[in-house]
Amino acid sequence: MTRFSERLAELSIGRLQVDLQFEVGRGTTEILNDVSLGRTQIGDLYCAPLGSVEPIFSLASLPFVTTSIFQARSLLEIARTTYERRISQLGGRLLYVSPWPSTGLWSAVDIHSLEKFSRLRVRTYDDMSALVITAAGANAVSIPFGKIFEDLEAGRLHAVISSGDGEAGRRLQKYLPYFYNIQYATPNSFLVVNSAAYASLSSDLKAAVNQAALHTELELWGQISSRSERNRNEMIASGVSIRSDLIPEIRGVLNASARDAINGWKAATYPLGGTLLQMYLDSVNS
Repeated sequence: MTRFSERLAELSIGRLQVDLQFEVGRGTTEILNDVSLGRTQIGDLYCAPLGSVEPIFSLASLPFVTTSIFQARSLLEIARTTYERRISQLGGRLLYVSPWPSTGLWSAVDIHSLEKFSRLRVRTYDDMSALVITAAGANAVSIPFGKIFEDLEAGRLHAVISSGDGEAGRRLQKYLPYFYNIQYATPNSFLVVNSAAYASLSSDLKAAVNQAALHTELELWGQISSRSERNRNEMIASGVSIRSDLIPEIRGVLNASARDAINGWKAATYPLGGTLLQMYLDSVNS
């Protein structure tokens, strides 16, 4: 968002300024509602929680579907028009889509058995990840990210599903010395502007917004691999034990619960969700 703001100010010759606010204490769906109603002109929205508003937005966070940046980009190319149309129906306009590093499982303990896994209280980030973790035998906990550290400190929380990107990762490292690179998903976020606010701009300012959005998206996707590598190096330097995956027994129950969750999602988004997912699978398997 900072990059977009700086680029927009440059391209508009200072006529458009974005007042950035971070850690606002509001969830994704609340921010979407603010943008839709014009209380906030622009909002950055993580895709996974948006599934509670419209299940199709969960496409990029389906479990074990996108396990690389290349796959995440392929899925976006297939789904972008659908995202744009649905966001427009909600009173917004999609400016750009930004990638996240692949999601893993941070843990306070070495998860060396299915019995050990079943004892974990795991912070999940949407309804689907909660369903997957619960069906696999562990205990899903749904709390805002900013509030998890108190529970980690008190021992009420044992694991977190997260990419551990940037500052979030640095904070998680203090409590969770194990990172399992399960490649749960390679999700994304949407930068959305209120449609009326965008429509009120002159043609040259609209062009500046569009160009700033395009430049920002290209830059972020171009840097995601080095960003992921930087995160990994910081983990290692901090003493985090990085594991390539969970043991096969646990991976098996996770895969089974993921298949059930995806089938439920396809039913909820029928027929569009299944069509988009199959188009993606055909593209990556061709």
